[in-house]
Amino acid sequence: MPWRRFPRRRRRTKRRRSCLFLFSIPMQFRLRLNCVLCVRARLLRALSDAEKHVRAAGEKPSSVGYGFLSDVATLSVRLQEDCSMSAASNRAIYNDALRAAVVGIAAGALAFLALGPTSPFGLQVWALLTGWASFLLLGGGLDGLRKSAIHSLFGASLALGALVFATHQPEALGVDFAVWAALGVAVTVALVTLAARLPLLGSVPASLLGYVSVLVATLPDYRVERILSPSVGNPVFGAVASLIIGALFAYAAEEIVQRLRSRVSESIAKA
Repeated sequence: MPWRRFPRRRRRTKRRRSCLFLFSIPMQFRLRLNCVLCVRARLLRALSDAEKHVRAAGEKPSSVGYGFLSDVATLSVRLQEDCSMSAASNRAIYNDALRAAVVGIAAGALAFLALGPTSPFGLQVWALLTGWASFLLLGGGLDGLRKSAIHSLFGASLALGALVFATHQPEALGVDFAVWAALGVAVTVALVTLAARLPLLGSVPASLLGYVSVLVATLPDYRVERILSPSVGNPVFGAVASLIIGALFAYAAEEIVQRLRSRVSESIAKA
């Protein structure tokens, strides 16, 4: 029926207007700056014409009209500088707001996946965000994604080795579990520090993020049957998968922000 179609069209036009207004904010600053440049060019042209007429009449260019034009031209130059600075600051604010919106949506999607559809696979929100932090720590981009995955796997494997070492020691020796655990952590963290000499493992904090993620994920049950089981409910598997998926989401958010910025800058240049 026709009375049902009219509200839908009206809603679509409202959404289009709001989106156009959002993306036209930098264009408005660009148009203002262009107007200032046009006024400045006309004033400088009038100033040069007045100077030519005064010199052609054989007088010095010190009349009241010439001085007024020179003052207005100086004022226009200052106005141009202020407008250019304000346009740059507003463009930076717009880019930061765009990045914050994309990052917030991606983080919300991660939380939804961890607490909703992928909860049986052991994904954790804190481990996903830890993988995101590792990606940012290593500089971002495709190289940062590759290094983040390598550092996370290296730190997780050393943490798993420390746990297996601490739980496989015989109790007949009379040594407490805390002593074996401290010895395993000391040796593996020392290996993390020594591995920083290698180009692919040069970031000790990134390796420690993967190391700590496995230790926290296995709390409080350190049984070997649990941490070495090939099932999906293995906490080590969930921690490592969370670290890598968090880095992947961070890379995707960075690519989306860059493409949106390029589109906005192209639209501003065409305006």
